Amino acid sequence: MTRRLPRKSLKRPSSSRQIQERVLIVCEGKKTEPKYFNALRREYRGVTVTVKASKGSAPWTVVDQAIKKRENDRAQELEDYDHVWAVFDTENPTNNPHLIKAFKKAAKEGIKVAYSNPCFEFWILLHFKKIGRPFLDYDEVKKELIKHYPDYEKGQDVYSQIKDNTDTAIKNAKAIDTHQHKDKSNPIDRNPSTKVHDLVEYILKTSKAAKKP
Repeated sequence: MTRRLPRKSLKRPSSSRQIQERVLIVCEGKKTEPKYFNALRREYRGVTVTVKASKGSAPWTVVDQAIKKRENDRAQELEDYDHVWAVFDTENPTNNPHLIKAFKKAAKEGIKVAYSNPCFEFWILLHFKKIGRPFLDYDEVKKELIKHYPDYEKGQDVYSQIKDNTDTAIKNAKAIDTHQHKDKSNPIDRNPSTKVHDLVEYILKTSKAAKKP
């Protein structure tokens, strides 16, 4: 196991009044997800968030790059993250033999996973509606999403359009997670579902706690 560096050996702004939670988020591709989390990072400053776009979209690749980024930044004494998250889709999981491997490797390496089944757009959809029927892929989710968000296109900055409904999305995601999939441990079987709310709620709660006197 890699030795965790002492906090005092890591570089940080001299003006920092307190040690903030430090989080690394690695997302697949240069699409909607990195833009969403960067916008969230700018809005909630009670936690130090680094967002990195993965060079590949495969779940295994996202997890692997999250591990490498964590270890490289630690070795160079740039940052020692308190939490590392991999954000990816399970889209077409029956055709993705490396998906379960990605989950197992993440668990072994202490990487938290904020997956969406089948895709991140389901998280966006939950800002408008709680819907529990399964979706085959991104195209099916988008057909439902544009009923509520007509101008949506992959790759755009969506945060400003949906941020006022964040609490609704968290509530809807939890309801589906708890009631619809409570007996299903395999993410492949949890369609539709998302764990993005776990990451978003963590950032919101940590930021609000940091603002307290």
